[in-house]
Amino acid sequence: MTNDKDIDSLLAKYLAEETDPQEATFLDEWLDESDEHQKIWTQSKQIWEGASSIQTKQSVDVDCAWNKMRACLFDKKKIDIQQEDTNKLIIPLPQRPSISFKAITQLAASIILLIGVFLIGYQYLKTSSIAAESTLIQLTSNQQIIEKTLPDGTHIRLNKNSKLSYPSKFEGKTREITLEGEAFFDVHHNNAQPFIIHAQQNDIRVLGTSFNVITNKEGVHVAVKTGRVQFSNAQERVILVENEEASFSVSENRILKTSAPVAIQRSFVFEHTPLKEVVSQLSHEFDMIISLESPNLGNCELSASFENEKIENIVGVIAATFNLTSKKTGDGYVFFGEGCK
Repeated sequence: MTNDKDIDSLLAKYLAEETDPQEATFLDEWLDESDEHQKIWTQSKQIWEGASSIQTKQSVDVDCAWNKMRACLFDKKKIDIQQEDTNKLIIPLPQRPSISFKAITQLAASIILLIGVFLIGYQYLKTSSIAAESTLIQLTSNQQIIEKTLPDGTHIRLNKNSKLSYPSKFEGKTREITLEGEAFFDVHHNNAQPFIIHAQQNDIRVLGTSFNVITNKEGVHVAVKTGRVQFSNAQERVILVENEEASFSVSENRILKTSAPVAIQRSFVFEHTPLKEVVSQLSHEFDMIISLESPNLGNCELSASFENEKIENIVGVIAATFNLTSKKTGDGYVFFGEGCK
């Protein structure tokens, strides 16, 4: 059983508890093959259970209806007998077709089941239609690095010559986007709505974490900074945790995982950015405390870009730009100087 029609038939038999052990084993293996199979199973089960629920709630009392019919027949027969006594005429009763209780019950159940399936299917299509109403937004970086916060609160930094597609509003059970090029993600945590990045024929699935993704003609590379990431395609699946990386190689058509610590790609573009905002962003990205000795330093505006530079190099450039002195502390850096007006 490999085509959709056979699978639908097998799911129906399973829900009706009519499968043999061999068919049940095949279905278990089929469900483990992919998340898409799990989704098909869930939808089929919902339709079946919904139909059963409607059938239970809208039961038909066939015996009561039949008894009423019998009563009507009996009253008509009494009238005919009375007329026979009065008029001395014999009037034959019309012959009615015989309908079994079982046939009526089966017909009523079939109608209820069809109504249930229709209502559930209509609700599913309506929900899908609403989700499709979200506008798809295309974000292209060209020759600049773009910082962006998505509708769910996820922060992304899109590197040069990259493209990101995402909906104007995340609806449904997942948050799904598509990436071409390179981007760093700091995903807003949401257990009920996993975040999925489509990169070529691969998917990166997370709940809330930070990681870097690179896509190019050679394949897809994922490097995890914090949290846990699932990196998968139709053939295989790997789980990555903090300081782990994996690459999908187009030439080898497989995912290769590395447990060694990885260097997270960091790119910064500041254009007339107040120094107090600069040190705040650097502190967050490098997980350290970078501060200003005087509040007046916060008014200085920095216009500079850094790509994969070490923090000590960035600190040196900032100090030289504003004629400041920097001092390394136990958990970061401090800038000293007169400041800007």
